[in-house]
Amino acid sequence: MGSFDYVDDDGYSYRIDCSLNPAITTDSSDGKPGYIGLYMDFSDCSVTINNTTSGKKAPGFTLMICPLYPSDMADMMGENNRSGNVREFVGPDGCEYVDPITNIVDPNTYVVMEVYAGVPGNNYGKTRIGGGDELQPNESRELSVRAGHIYSDVEVSVRMPDILEEYADAVKKPSGWAFTTARGNEIGYIMATSS
Repeated sequence: MGSFDYVDDDGYSYRIDCSLNPAITTDSSDGKPGYIGLYMDFSDCSVTINNTTSGKKAPGFTLMICPLYPSDMADMMGENNRSGNVREFVGPDGCEYVDPITNIVDPNTYVVMEVYAGVPGNNYGKTRIGGGDELQPNESRELSVRAGHIYSDVEVSVRMPDILEEYADAVKKPSGWAFTTARGNEIGYIMATSS
């Protein structure tokens, strides 16, 4: 679906190849009145990193992935946005996009929903995502795409926060995906191709 190059703050360089086309579904029987349940299944998604640092081993890392929608969809979470921030991005095409889905805090648990690409590991009986071991020169590694909360449990298929009913169809077609570091620094984009 797309690729981009990334150089970290220490000068290590990587090529990142992505195939992101999750199954996104909604369920009108879920959610409080006026809202619907949103589900994303990342089973058929993949992200591969290749160490392109000349003659050097490079550290593994975790990517955060943000689904991008046109900026006028910022309110698709309705009042839920009061407990979290809607991330704003300027895509490679110069257009403004938002990620209203991830980074939303569940007011009942204070857990933030995120999408990650990384190496699954066990954390006290739950699956979390980490960076993995270092990569040898020219080594490639396929990263698993999961969603959830990095400090508790992440899954391939998850129920995301509720969205307003009026966005039921639009939410199924992201404009693209922004990739950030764990600290939220933007490092690359994969935009949807028009068909």
